[in-house]
Amino acid sequence: MPVPIFLQFFSIVVPVPIFLYAGYIEYKPWNITLRKGQHEGMVSYETFLKIQERLKGRTNAPARKDLNKDSVMRGAVTCECGNHLTACWSKSRNGKHHAYYVCQNRKCEYKGKSIRRDVLEGEFETLLKNLTPAKSVMTIADKMFHMLWDYRATEQAKRQSQITQEIASIERKLDSLLDKIVEAESDIVVKAYEKKIKTLEDEKRVLEEKAAQTKQPVKPFDEMYRTALNYLANPYKIWACGGFDMRRTLLKLTFEDKLVWDRKGMYRTPNLSLPFKALGEVFTSKKLMVPRAGLEPARLAPLPPQDSVSTNSTTWALI
Repeated sequence: MPVPIFLQFFSIVVPVPIFLYAGYIEYKPWNITLRKGQHEGMVSYETFLKIQERLKGRTNAPARKDLNKDSVMRGAVTCECGNHLTACWSKSRNGKHHAYYVCQNRKCEYKGKSIRRDVLEGEFETLLKNLTPAKSVMTIADKMFHMLWDYRATEQAKRQSQITQEIASIERKLDSLLDKIVEAESDIVVKAYEKKIKTLEDEKRVLEEKAAQTKQPVKPFDEMYRTALNYLANPYKIWACGGFDMRRTLLKLTFEDKLVWDRKGMYRTPNLSLPFKALGEVFTSKKLMVPRAGLEPARLAPLPPQDSVSTNSTTWALI
């Protein structure tokens, strides 16, 4: 997002305070305390506070930039030994380049034995096609998403009321602290109160931003959940039509763990994510009636005595 022109002009006159990027202004040399500006912030105030905390602490490692877009399965598939398969290219005698996946684990018996990219990714596409649920299952899922949409609308109204109460509680605390500052005689106590006031004001600004967000109407159902339903209904279609980033996202959303490539030329049974487990096990599981004989194992019971049988002996039958 480009920096607004008035911010560029302001930075020439005075140093740009970092609060400007959160939609607030403050300039102590002019006795301008921190307050909401007339411009729209580039980030929320909550995000701004998190960034400041991150700058004070240890930053996370940057995302990897060596994921070649020609090998989308890189890092998502492991060998039988548990080592990740890496991607490579090979040049044939006729000068053509071919993509492969290979295990580089020195202790693996398959080290250096390559797997053609079209074979590995082709089997993955077959795996995705088999995840397509029945239409009856998706009808139930569609109703569940509608219930979730209604629930979110109700919860949003409750959350808005809760935020309003929290803001009112903070304002009461601020009034109390201001009264204490007036009565305080020690500079140390005053500074402690001012620090507490600064923390409460930050909390209030964050809540005010959340309150403004909750006032916005809930997005229409199609805008919120249609993509998710299309993904669950046919993940292969999303894979076939999506780009590199979409495919990497699909890998993370569909499987909880890395896929394991079997050297027989197929994937081992994958650990599916919760939505596909629910669609595959809950809705499509077979439900059988209890047989008339019951579930207990058969037991022996004596038959009634007959004329041709001695009264001293007993005949048994399975029931």
